[in-house]
Amino acid sequence: MRKPLLLLFLCLSLSLLPGCEKVTLGNEGGEDGNASGSIPADPPSSGIDTLYSDVEPVEGSEVGVDQFLHQTIDVEVYVRGYIVGSCQRSIKNADFEAPFEGHTALLLADRRDEREKVVAIHLKTGAMRSALNLEDHPENQGKALRVRGKQGSYLGTVGMNEENITGEYELLE
Repeated sequence: MRKPLLLLFLCLSLSLLPGCEKVTLGNEGGEDGNASGSIPADPPSSGIDTLYSDVEPVEGSEVGVDQFLHQTIDVEVYVRGYIVGSCQRSIKNADFEAPFEGHTALLLADRRDEREKVVAIHLKTGAMRSALNLEDHPENQGKALRVRGKQGSYLGTVGMNEENITGEYELLE
């Protein structure tokens, strides 16, 4: 009877020992400037801030491309992003390198090098189209743009089509 109890006691003791190990987080030596055992900070963002909450934006508020793509927005907002390309007839015809063809649509993204998560923006006839289209102004590629309108479908993706864009815009860079 003593041997099974002793064996049970030894097994339980051995199973508790690994739980007493020292746990280390981050760099133990603090080589990157963090205190020993601390979690390193996130690297700085390389693009337009894309953090958003589950709260729906209000009329006239500013949203990034990621939020515009992934959240249902029923009011006019400003979408802010970098001009990364142009497009004609379908998102499948997206053009990300000069020389650009077509002057009716732009593609916006949260980062200058983004090619997947883009919003298609219709360029209204007149001042907006003549100032922003990449066919005539390839130097606009990479510049930040803020444009106002409602979320809709354009060129087979999320965007602002001619019915839901106001024509109000601001070229930021």
